[in-house]
Amino acid sequence: MRICRSLVSAPVFAILLLAAALPSGAGVNRWTSIGPDTGIVRTVAAAPSLPTTLYSFVGLNKVYSSTDRGNTWTLAGTVEEEGFQGISDIAVDPRSPRRVYALGFWQVFRSDDGGAGWRPVLPELGPETRPQSLVLHPRIPGLLYVLLTNGDLLRSANGGRRWTRSSTPSVAGLLEVDPSSPSVLYYASFLGELYKSVNGGLTWFPSRRGLEQGLSFEALEVDPSSPRTLYLIPASPLPDRKIFISRNSGATWTAIRSDLDGGRVRELTLETGRRPVFYLVLDDDRLLKSVDEGRTWSETAAPPLSIADLLPAPYGLLAGTPTGVYRSADQGASWSLSSRGIRALSVESLAIDPVLPFLYAQGHGVLFKSPDGGARWNLLPLSSGLLGPVATSPTRRGQVLVGAFSSVLRSTNGGRRWAEGEELACAAPVSLAVNPVHESVIYLGIDFFEVPCGQSCRTFKSVDAGATWACIGNGIPGGGGSVVVADPRRPGILYVAPGQGEGIWRSEDDGASWSPLTRAFDPITIAVSPADPRFLYAGTTTGVAYSEDGGRSWGLDNEGLPTGWVYSLAADPVDGRTVYAASSEHGVFKSTDGGRTWSSLGPGLEGLTVTALLIDPRDPKTLYVGTMEGGVFALTQP
Repeated sequence: MRICRSLVSAPVFAILLLAAALPSGAGVNRWTSIGPDTGIVRTVAAAPSLPTTLYSFVGLNKVYSSTDRGNTWTLAGTVEEEGFQGISDIAVDPRSPRRVYALGFWQVFRSDDGGAGWRPVLPELGPETRPQSLVLHPRIPGLLYVLLTNGDLLRSANGGRRWTRSSTPSVAGLLEVDPSSPSVLYYASFLGELYKSVNGGLTWFPSRRGLEQGLSFEALEVDPSSPRTLYLIPASPLPDRKIFISRNSGATWTAIRSDLDGGRVRELTLETGRRPVFYLVLDDDRLLKSVDEGRTWSETAAPPLSIADLLPAPYGLLAGTPTGVYRSADQGASWSLSSRGIRALSVESLAIDPVLPFLYAQGHGVLFKSPDGGARWNLLPLSSGLLGPVATSPTRRGQVLVGAFSSVLRSTNGGRRWAEGEELACAAPVSLAVNPVHESVIYLGIDFFEVPCGQSCRTFKSVDAGATWACIGNGIPGGGGSVVVADPRRPGILYVAPGQGEGIWRSEDDGASWSPLTRAFDPITIAVSPADPRFLYAGTTTGVAYSEDGGRSWGLDNEGLPTGWVYSLAADPVDGRTVYAASSEHGVFKSTDGGRTWSSLGPGLEGLTVTALLIDPRDPKTLYVGTMEGGVFALTQP
């Protein structure tokens, strides 16, 4: 019986051992999404008939839905548009929570199945005309208005099946509907005129009694709980500007003194109730609140980075931001991330600590850290504007570096505190490498974000962990290269790709002098085998070039590897002949014969562009990839 029990338990025990070795969420021979739960949320909308149902547009064209007040989200579908530049607004039908409208760059789209499928609804507009705003009536199903860039107004009473066209008094302005009437509209032109229509926009008449001359308006809002009350905020560079209120549907206006400063208003939102609460999002990303109809304003806490959209709901405020959806249950005093399930980060760079289970992902100008291999993620306390890449030291745990505009930031405690190094004019960091023995010796490759700018060097070295930099690109055409790689075993051996047909250059004296290695191709990325530095690999626009003699000769056979751009390579730390390649839109491929033949590595990345590739140094069978608007994925090979 004892032998029998052992035999029965052995497979189970092996499975338990394998599961214990896997990073959190990693699939065996299958790519599995591990986060982070984030993405650029451009707009958020709630279903009027079912406020617990929410929709958000993330990135360029991803539609996410939530049925639990935004606690969890599910990818519903995508919007496809020729010449697509992103969805800027969404609205939900007042009676059907699964009917959603989306404002694209050239079209308005409609979904009748909760965002899974979309179809265009606008008629032909002409080559120079496009929609600039979308307004749904909050109580009448199927009644929608679309303001066009030429000043025309489209009206549909049946959800976009048929349209009537009329004109507005000016080319650009703010359009609002009266929630108590199917045909009353208000239009505030940016030139300082206010108009009202009582026939659905067919004709307009001025409504400015009590308004001052020479104003331009930045915000117009109709009180949903009291539709005869309107609010107008004019533009002003000065503090203590006036706010205008009408309590008779725009017939007359009253000016009230406000302590609102001169910041430009990006969005005005009303939270209805016995005492309505006003929220203003300003162009400098401040969030202001007023409880006395705009007379006095107080600055309240705001989510990280800027607010793209602000939505009042019965259960609190929701904010769409570049790092996900945030929710406040205390009128903006505090915020919590509410983006579980939104996996839409465009990852530009990945790095992993050699000792601690810290995984870093940089994308969208921010840096995320997972303290446990992908189970949880935290947004690190850095301002937006990171330019990548991110790198860790192979010899010092907790050290992490990340590129920013014109500088490099360094932390020695896993990202809790940061120091900024010397500013480099016009520097857009492209690559970072750390000396395999001395953690304070760092190499940086840059591009220029301004030309001319007085900067001629593209490859730098620091001996004080990025505090100061010295050019080591002398002798290389073009002042060095933006791709710089350090040999992972031999200190002082460096490789640089200058571009412009100059191939790969090598230094054997830590950048003091350089010599050309090959001009047969221009690499996008370079990898040196940690197991055997004779094996070199270079990603190109057509595949992977490989050398097994230190770069004296190269091959480019690539049997089994799709022709295309290879953005990222990872060389196995145990076997010099094993290498992995991220082949743009074709996924990840593996070669075990030094790059001659390749096979696809695992499903799970279909429809995604792979942008970064990383091997776990503690477990070389585990790989991580970063994707375009898909976040981070992990795979473990048995």
